[in-house]
Amino acid sequence: MLWLLSLQVLIYEFGLVSATLQNITIGYLTVDKTDTFVRDRQGRVISGAISYAVEKINENPDILPDYHINIIWNDTKASTLVGIQCLTEQWKLGAVAFFGFEDSCSVEARVAAAWNLPLISYFFNFYF
Repeated sequence: MLWLLSLQVLIYEFGLVSATLQNITIGYLTVDKTDTFVRDRQGRVISGAISYAVEKINENPDILPDYHINIIWNDTKASTLVGIQCLTEQWKLGAVAFFGFEDSCSVEARVAAAWNLPLISYFFNFYF
């Protein structure tokens, strides 16, 4: 339930909730299809976890009373430029926090930081 804990921290600690807000939109950015080989595409393995966490949060009114979580996702195709485009598109659609990138995300993270929006990466690289 790491996703659930991460969502709660984002919402309460970063002040993403206001008194009048009923819907919270989060963005999920993953690699689904690529033109080149990408090692260990974890997005394909763990994408169900975020959907499951959002479903459980929305089903249980004790977790986030009076709020509904919406999730939007994009395939970044393991491209920095596509990733920034997807991040911007999600932001324009109202996303207030982002989960992702599984490929190099230093540029995308700087864009999110410039907008003062949290970005949590789910990728764990064990190839140091």
